[in-house]
Amino acid sequence: MSEQLQPQGVRRLDMQKLLAPAVLVVLYTCFAIFGKNYFSVSTLKNILESAYYTGLMSFGITFVIITGGIDLSIGTNLMCSAVVGGVAFSMWGWPLWLALCLVPLTGMVFGILNGLLVAKAKLPPFIATLGMMLVTQGFGSIVSRVQT
Repeated sequence: MSEQLQPQGVRRLDMQKLLAPAVLVVLYTCFAIFGKNYFSVSTLKNILESAYYTGLMSFGITFVIITGGIDLSIGTNLMCSAVVGGVAFSMWGWPLWLALCLVPLTGMVFGILNGLLVAKAKLPPFIATLGMMLVTQGFGSIVSRVQT
């Protein structure tokens, strides 16, 4: 009876950690077997072009989730930042490099506002980021002169 039995909760947690990578490997293998030209440079390029912004946003949201918070405004923050950069270039006549610098700056401003609302104003992260989601939607609409 020198066997040590692991609690079932620990075993379940390990399975949960392995589930997402296992599903990814299975999907990748299925696409590789059944898809034509899946192992090509153009396929890899297309995947990276369509998913890079999600990967970049995931780096930022990782720290929020690790600390036990939540950020509901990240999608609209991305939209608003892109709209501000696009409007700065196309409608305001800014040089491309300056408009591209404005995109992350806009996102950082809204992120700092989120942080201040949660850390200093002591608002719950759910409420603060839900409100900021609406603010960024509205700001993006105002900047782009959306008319209904």
